[in-house]
Amino acid sequence: KNKLKNMKDLPRFQILNVGEKKLALLGFLTEDASLYRPDSFGGATIQPIMESAKELSEYLLKEEEVDLILPMTHQSIALDRKMANKMGHLFPLLMGGHITNLIWR
Repeated sequence: KNKLKNMKDLPRFQILNVGEKKLALLGFLTEDASLYRPDSFGGATIQPIMESAKELSEYLLKEEEVDLILPMTHQSIALDRKMANKMGHLFPLLMGGHITNLIWR
């Protein structure tokens, strides 16, 4: 029995108006399928985080005309660093939630 079949889809992003600026929040879980129980997402496919982040960022900048994009992740610090190195031009701040230490870079 699929317990998720009656759940509403989660939003792909959230846009907040902060003063006169539009801020987009993105949330990403690790793409390592071995960390999840079978059928954790009701049959949904796990998408690569960096590809999804790039696609969403392009949409948000062009179509939604946001001023700032802040991704929140739950992946390893090594993958957060890789994402920051490759996509830092899109994100002034990447908020990783998989570790409990503050890391400034």
